Amino acid sequence: MEKKERRKSIYSTCKENYKKRKKVFAIYGKILYSIYLSAVRQTPHDDAGHRKASQCFMDFKKEIQKSY
Repeated sequence: MEKKERRKSIYSTCKENYKKRKKVFAIYGKILYSIYLSAVRQTPHDDAGHRKASQCFMDFKKEIQKSY
């Protein structure tokens, strides 16, 4: 019985952490997408603009992953 309860508590803790992270990532995602769109809009029909935006996106993503 104890084992089962412990497993349940571990699971619920993981679930809570996941929910918190999901919220944070959703916020970051919206920010990143807006950055990406603005960078693409500034340089229409330009591969360099897309590359720059995606590089910025990747750097930002790495920073987020480091923080977790």
